[in-house]
Amino acid sequence: MRTKNLHLEQRVAALQSDLNQKDEQIDALEFKDKDRELSRRDWFDEAQRLEKENEELRSDVEKQRRLKMLVAEKLQNALNNCSVYRVQLAERDALLSEIRGAMREYEQGCDQFPPFHHNRLMERIEATLSASSEPKSCGACAGCEDGCRVDRESPPVDLTEKAEFKKWHLSAQIGERGAWSAWQARAALERKP
Repeated sequence: MRTKNLHLEQRVAALQSDLNQKDEQIDALEFKDKDRELSRRDWFDEAQRLEKENEELRSDVEKQRRLKMLVAEKLQNALNNCSVYRVQLAERDALLSEIRGAMREYEQGCDQFPPFHHNRLMERIEATLSASSEPKSCGACAGCEDGCRVDRESPPVDLTEKAEFKKWHLSAQIGERGAWSAWQARAALERKP
């Protein structure tokens, strides 16, 4: 009986050893399953993060595309404005050329410088300057804030004197270059006691 008990104890020990091995294998498999599950979760979380990042990148690409279209539109508007400005510049160049010719005739003392030519030229100058979109200062300074007297007017002159000047100016057939300011200065000197 003793041998039988010994034999049974050995069998129980062997079964217990097998059971322990199986438990270890089950624990190892459960650990692997848990590890796989954690790994799957990590992959899932990473996939969601990448998907979100992809959406943000698509949004950025769309914003950049819209910005590119806006810049292209602004560039086209600027190019269109350039052609308009080129036409205006060509008109001004033609006017300046005509003024230069008239001034040469005047400086050479040409007797055939008709007043109507001068008046027509002045009208064109006024029309060209009135088309300007920005008012300008005298051009000799920064708006005459620094004490410059370039665009300050002379003392007021009677309207009768101005009419008298225009009558004299047309009959003498000369240009206005300096003439009106000289006439004003003469009139101002005559009024002083």
